[in-house]
Amino acid sequence: MLENQMSKTNDPRSAPQSGSGTLPLPNTITRPELLVNDRDDQFRQMIQDLASLCGRLDQVRTKFAKRLGISGPQYSVFVFVAHNQGDDGITVSKVADGLLVTGAYVTKEVNHLIAMGFMTKTPNPDDGRSVLLQVSDHGAQSLSDLSSALQSVNDEIFRSLDQERFQMVSRTMHQIVADAERTAKKVSYYLDD
Repeated sequence: MLENQMSKTNDPRSAPQSGSGTLPLPNTITRPELLVNDRDDQFRQMIQDLASLCGRLDQVRTKFAKRLGISGPQYSVFVFVAHNQGDDGITVSKVADGLLVTGAYVTKEVNHLIAMGFMTKTPNPDDGRSVLLQVSDHGAQSLSDLSSALQSVNDEIFRSLDQERFQMVSRTMHQIVADAERTAKKVSYYLDD
């Protein structure tokens, strides 16, 4: 039943049509590649689906974070460091760049994670102004304890993707995020602020 509801929700043909008793609104996009029959219904459905997906992923992240006794944002920083620290650690600025947040934000969350024993920081031998972040032994064990549940959840969320679709979606999402980051800095220009 849930699968049937999801298929209706994700089907752009089930979205209300602009001409069905609503005000005639201009399309939300002008690029012909993103219009179907000169309409933006499918584009708007895609945006709604992306927003819904982000919300669901945030709910899942928050539940995993809660299991560890940390916040959702702390969990994001923690997992990013764990998967990107390499042998020597990772700088705050590289974490901030990877998560598209500020260095001050990362520092605040890292300080909480260090106080709780999930991470460590050491002076950066290549740059005395920065530190290198690493997951502690306690942090690594905590992530290891979650791995089975995390694998099951990710397998279920992304079960509709085969290898080819996964590669295509992965590349496309990476580019869309980069485009969105660049565009977000110019929104005020478009709004004449």
